[in-house]
Amino acid sequence: MLTAIKNTVHVTVAGAVASWYFKADDTPAQATVHALKRATTTSFGSICFGSLLIAIVSFLRAIAESPSSSNDHVRLQPPPPQSHSLTHSLTHSLTHSLTHSLTHSLSLACSGS
Repeated sequence: MLTAIKNTVHVTVAGAVASWYFKADDTPAQATVHALKRATTTSFGSICFGSLLIAIVSFLRAIAESPSSSNDHVRLQPPPPQSHSLTHSLTHSLTHSLTHSLTHSLSLACSGS
């Protein structure tokens, strides 16, 4: 749930910046409100699906990092650097693809196509 909210905010900010960038001469007065509306209506399914994928990857990472021994005590250890970079890389590419999709649809809407 928290990831979906964070990604909705990310897409809202990206939409507001895209409105400013593509409509520099005619930027709407409430570009952020319009971007939030698009993020919570049209793009919300994509945001939630991307958040689900991130949750699945995080869950699989947590299982892979869990201790496999049958000891009653659990030692907390930081994750290995390569698994963190893999999760960060997947999260970044999912967020980038959501942002790119929103920016592309906004540019098409501005051009009238």
